[in-house]
Amino acid sequence: MKKIAILLMVLILLILPGLASQTDSGYTPEELLAIWYQVGAMLHENGTYPYVELRYGDTGYEVMTLQTRLKELSYYDKEVVPTFGGGTGTAMRLFEKVNKLKVNGWASVEDQQLLFKSVALASSGMPLPPQDTTIFPGIIPSTLFTATPAPVTIAPSTAIPVTTASPTKAPSTAMPLAPTPDNTLGEPVTAPSPTIDPN
Repeated sequence: MKKIAILLMVLILLILPGLASQTDSGYTPEELLAIWYQVGAMLHENGTYPYVELRYGDTGYEVMTLQTRLKELSYYDKEVVPTFGGGTGTAMRLFEKVNKLKVNGWASVEDQQLLFKSVALASSGMPLPPQDTTIFPGIIPSTLFTATPAPVTIAPSTAIPVTTASPTKAPSTAMPLAPTPDNTLGEPVTAPSPTIDPN
């Protein structure tokens, strides 16, 4: 099951750049970002996210994800920005100290593996209670957003390949992301035939 999930994540990551370069793919940049967050959250959740060591001066999405998680655990109280600065280093030192890790202020791979697990201790020294952190159940974790995002609406003709393993059912090959009057979640969605307006 884990191998199938990893394979699915790799396939999605390989497909996303091709979709982003297509102007007629049907996805908006916001929809692609939502899919990116979904894939990242799934990889974090099952422990297969490809972490990289982060240090002072590093920039990008990985830094923002790190700051967001540190903020959830009450180590980081600043605005989430794409730069690893002094505030992020201080938050990492506190996290490392409370969780009995080597205190250096960097976000090593080992530090991040613990940081994103549910057993990571908050600044109070206690793990956070389990909570529902989804905007759309099973799709996008709300904790990855710094502001309230607009709901993502995907055209009914859009389907994303999903492979599931179930002992009682054959694997599904496509699942729409949003129900429409003509279908329900879980049924494959096919694109309507194009119509040409002679005018």
